[in-house]
Amino acid sequence: MTYSAWLLEFVLPTGISPVQQPAEQLLSAQPVFHVALGVSGLAFTLASPPLLRLPPVHCMARMTASSLCAFGIALLGDVARPGTTALPLLANSAALVGALSLVLWWPPGWRAWPAVFLALVVLALGISPGCSPGPRCWSAPRSSWSG
Repeated sequence: MTYSAWLLEFVLPTGISPVQQPAEQLLSAQPVFHVALGVSGLAFTLASPPLLRLPPVHCMARMTASSLCAFGIALLGDVARPGTTALPLLANSAALVGALSLVLWWPPGWRAWPAVFLALVVLALGISPGCSPGPRCWSAPRSSWSG
């Protein structure tokens, strides 16, 4: 729930335009966003050890739980050092690896959800203006949107 705290941007006076400025600028706009990102990073990191005990002894299942931990650590790092290029890239990569590993080991009926997530991420990367996969895509401030 705290990872979705960016939705408060629409009701709190932040001075950040959700249309013209990247979401990373929320961390410096209001302390609530900085704290929420830290709490969510801690929650993702602490959820990983118990999850490693739940999945079957399957390398893809363990990769899913490990990617959740890597995602949480990347979020905590982003709170500690905002504005870096590598940490958002690591967080997004961990989320993609986790979703891909779910597709590879979940039963066929459940595979649709992570497959839809992967398709949406690829679609978002494809239609983002001036965005090609890489560190620039996730962290470079954009002065204006064309489209």
